[in-house]
Amino acid sequence: MLLSNQNKSSIKIFGTVNDAKTGSPLSEVNIVINNGIYGTTTGDDGVFLIEIPEELPLEIEVSHIGYKTFRQSFDIINDSLEFNLYPQFIKMNQLVVTGTRTKKIHDDVPIATEVIDID
Repeated sequence: MLLSNQNKSSIKIFGTVNDAKTGSPLSEVNIVINNGIYGTTTGDDGVFLIEIPEELPLEIEVSHIGYKTFRQSFDIINDSLEFNLYPQFIKMNQLVVTGTRTKKIHDDVPIATEVIDID
């Protein structure tokens, strides 16, 4: 049996994502719609465009590393959307990065080591 989606209408969601403090566009921001059913990312100019089947209401989640995640539900979308994300510090344990010229993994150090090649 072949099912067709011709009877369902679709909507295009267009918008921009900016840093709330500086106003600068944010690239590579995740735009997730309806709990991950649909998604896209912003380009270098902070702009995104996605076409999805019309399934209102929509829940849109906008997230980026180093910024607070934004979620909002929409019953109707008439114009382009603009999201402003607020910086948020990432709390984590101490991270130590060390460089060496040798390709040997050191067995006698108290931390995990890994060799990363240029290739």
